[in-house]
Amino acid sequence: MDLLNTITLTQLNYFYTVVNSKSVHEAAKKLLITQPSLSVALKNLEAELQLSLFDRSKRQLTLTETGKQFYMEVTALLNHTANLEDRIKLLQKGRQFIRLGVAPMMSPFIFPVIFNHFQKAYPHIEFEVYESGVLRLKQMLKEQKLDITFLIENESDAQLLDFTTLLKTEYHLYVGPDDPLVQLAESRPNHMLTLNDYKNIPMIFYKETSYIQAIITKYFQLYNVNPRIRLRTNQIHTIKQLVGSSAAAAFMTDKVVTPKDNLVRLLTDITFPITIVLATNKQTVRTPAMQEFIQFFEDNKELI
Repeated sequence: MDLLNTITLTQLNYFYTVVNSKSVHEAAKKLLITQPSLSVALKNLEAELQLSLFDRSKRQLTLTETGKQFYMEVTALLNHTANLEDRIKLLQKGRQFIRLGVAPMMSPFIFPVIFNHFQKAYPHIEFEVYESGVLRLKQMLKEQKLDITFLIENESDAQLLDFTTLLKTEYHLYVGPDDPLVQLAESRPNHMLTLNDYKNIPMIFYKETSYIQAIITKYFQLYNVNPRIRLRTNQIHTIKQLVGSSAAAAFMTDKVVTPKDNLVRLLTDITFPITIVLATNKQTVRTPAMQEFIQFFEDNKELI
């Protein structure tokens, strides 16, 4: 406890900035202090910790193994501190607030419906919604820049994140009604298409920040197929319009496709099953607003 009383957040921020800047000189400019003052502050921090954080035998600034572990701890602490500062400001204004991450593919069928019902039950809770690919949202959640995020479940994240299962679905190959693959499928007894049938058709892929796209890409790579990518986008409305005009094909979940879209789901040799979850960071203390939101989903899964 005595050690924690002597170390300040300013010292930790100095250390964090130096590591990220990879230069004491550059860090000093960002921190608006002199380089000698910053060097002294770092040495004082090491002395107080009784740890060697930097390997000074090399010309380039390098962390020791202990320094690398300390950097991870400091990063988590500073992220938590920034989150706490935001919470305090909201409390001062008498507001309950949730920073929510939603992937564009999930937005049409999850958030609007559940949001309307939730707001009627909890009108005092406000949202700040971030839309991005699942991989980017997951990173923001781990950095505690988001409170709750809709994600695709991945067991490798279970040590850092808590999951509340919402639904299971699959990604299928969709084309427009005039696409030649429709006739090809209809000409077969079981309507089954293989990768050889559709490997050369124009495709719409999601951006590289998309988790599902990483899975789809691995599938093509497994069979050494270079797909004809016409466009990369996470905007589901754009994807459906282009697929509907038979300009390209795309893998989509049935949850985002409606009868009025006039799309054709093809029976193929592969589907991509996913489980959509609500995810929180295990290091983030759940506020009453977060807990109410999660509980609301657990009690109302039939709305999705």
